[in-house]
Amino acid sequence: MTAKEIFNSFSEILLQDERVLSMRERELLTNLLQRAREKSPASSDGYSAVSTAIRDAVGETVGQRAFSVLGSQIVQHLLEEYGPATEHNIGVPLTVSGPRPPQPTTASGPRPPQPTTGSGPRPPSPRKLLLNQ
Repeated sequence: MTAKEIFNSFSEILLQDERVLSMRERELLTNLLQRAREKSPASSDGYSAVSTAIRDAVGETVGQRAFSVLGSQIVQHLLEEYGPATEHNIGVPLTVSGPRPPQPTTASGPRPPQPTTGSGPRPPSPRKLLLNQ
């Protein structure tokens, strides 16, 4: 199967999935593209500027939605395979690549994580904002 055939098949599958484009959205897009073709002169590649803008916007939107659907399916598969999070496996990676470093402790138990300070610019403090008004 060639790359062109794969993309054509994939786009047909995406068009049939209501989670990616609803029937009303497909009808609207078809109507817009037909009107753009009728009213706008085509360039050498066969598309008008309006058709190209619609094509690009549809590609971006379908791509975002398809990735969202794909991400949801992957998460669902992982949860089915590894089970829901419990107090025993929350925060534990699916694969362990060696011993875990020891966690710092205090006399009363584990020490909570300390906030990190960034090296970037900081927003002005509320007090400075009030003084400048």
